[in-house]
Amino acid sequence: MSIDPKDQAAVYHLIQAVRKTGDKAELPDLLKRLAQLRQEATKTEEQRNRYKLIEGSASANQPAQ
Repeated sequence: MSIDPKDQAAVYHLIQAVRKTGDKAELPDLLKRLAQLRQEATKTEEQRNRYKLIEGSASANQPAQ
């Protein structure tokens, strides 16, 4: 099993655990990290969905003359 530094769920659970222990010194860095991971995931998803294939007949895609 490998550790994924981009695992949003793991960072979120770590934040929850840190909040419960009361050691709030590392919370700001963890919250920034989670926000950064969410931004990166959003950008990746936008790039992935930028182009979509649409199936149809060849004549439907040609302009009318």
